[in-house]
Amino acid sequence: MNKQIASVIKDLRLARGFTQERLAEELGKSPGYVGMLEQGRAKPSYDVMKKLITEFQVDANLFFEEPVCDAVFISANIVQTVQNMTPELQECIRYFTHIIDQFSKEVRGSNENCNM
Repeated sequence: MNKQIASVIKDLRLARGFTQERLAEELGKSPGYVGMLEQGRAKPSYDVMKKLITEFQVDANLFFEEPVCDAVFISANIVQTVQNMTPELQECIRYFTHIIDQFSKEVRGSNENCNM
């Protein structure tokens, strides 16, 4: 099987925080089958590909193009992952994001003062 497809399936599963068991449930397949997909030892059927595209809300071309590791792809995965979290976890993420933003501003300010 195409290693690109296997790699994308695994990367998407991990980006969503799914276990192989959870993805297997979503696909109506066994965890062993998911493992074989991720290792490139099994070829997904049309129905499985359709479920993957729907479950992960991705463009089908993602499975067949060269790997894309740009900021837009990473940001989209982060946003999707946070949206799948509970409201409490989303609030924690917002809180920590605010802290990191404030810290970054302090560091930039310190570096500007050091360069004078």
